[in-house]
Amino acid sequence: MFSPLYPPILPPGPIGILGFGAGSAARLILELYPEVVIHGWELDPSVIKVAKEFFGLVKLEKKYPGRLFIYVGNALNASIREGFSGILVDLFSKGSLLPELEDPNTWDKLRKCLRKGGRVMVNVGGSCVEAEDSRRDGKVVMEDTLKAMQRVFGENLFVLHLGNRKDDSSIALTGELPDLVAWKKALPHSLKYYVDMWIPFSE
Repeated sequence: MFSPLYPPILPPGPIGILGFGAGSAARLILELYPEVVIHGWELDPSVIKVAKEFFGLVKLEKKYPGRLFIYVGNALNASIREGFSGILVDLFSKGSLLPELEDPNTWDKLRKCLRKGGRVMVNVGGSCVEAEDSRRDGKVVMEDTLKAMQRVFGENLFVLHLGNRKDDSSIALTGELPDLVAWKKALPHSLKYYVDMWIPFSE
């Protein structure tokens, strides 16, 4: 889900991945940014088991000893003593964003896990998300999640819309928007054009 737009605009320090899945985001970041240490949380142990058996997670752990730490447990309780420089949030259940992400208290808790200058990047889904519960409309859940984030992060909340429709799939980013020219220079060529796609969130 996440492309490695992240480390160039973060202070030094470890990154937390909440919703580790098969480890695709971790693999990209570890390969592109050799200074980054990742702590990943995944609630379902069977997901980690599948990742180890079929998606090369065992090899990834061996390749990056001391840089990749994986925990099985509730990602919303994730924390480390020194704080995260960045947190990636990709938390879905039954085809929908976790309901807890629509609660400002969740974002206040995660904000307190960041070190100074740290940011949160979130897969907030969109109209493309089809939940098992038909009452959880993907677009509405996305908007409610963004509103909850805005109550905590205020005007320092930006959204990047992907896909063919305006709200097809979206990612949110917290913190002041950095110098865009410097950000582009720090990114691989194939990712530079994403920088100009971030817009301030407005209800």
